[in-house]
Amino acid sequence: MTQKQVEILGDTVRLMESWGFNLKTMHGQNSAGIARKLFDGVRDNLGYELHLKEDQTENFFEMDLTKVAPSFNKVAVHGLNVDGMTIQLRMGDELIAPAVENVATEQYSTAILLKETVKPDGLRLIFPQATVELYEIEVF
Repeated sequence: MTQKQVEILGDTVRLMESWGFNLKTMHGQNSAGIARKLFDGVRDNLGYELHLKEDQTENFFEMDLTKVAPSFNKVAVHGLNVDGMTIQLRMGDELIAPAVENVATEQYSTAILLKETVKPDGLRLIFPQATVELYEIEVF
């Protein structure tokens, strides 16, 4: 991962913090360190924990993709309690549910194949479980 990619991912985490998310640092890392762990290619190492708060109606993790602007048709998430995950795409101020072709779930991963290639402004991962451990996030 290049330094520029790490900076962009750190921007995503700082944006989430500005929205009121209470981001825990793992092993004393800063926001960029958390972002690096989620996109470092290691699928079996804790990068971030999500905990549903009493005032929340859904447990989700959202990434700003405006700086990296990837096009993709597959999202794979590795972690604990990622089964049942759904996704929404942020297009401007709107969140939309993309057309899904297939969902493949294994013990510690869920992969969602979309019917079309997308290039959203953001990606929201929504989890039905109250506690989720994220190890790696991949888009293809």
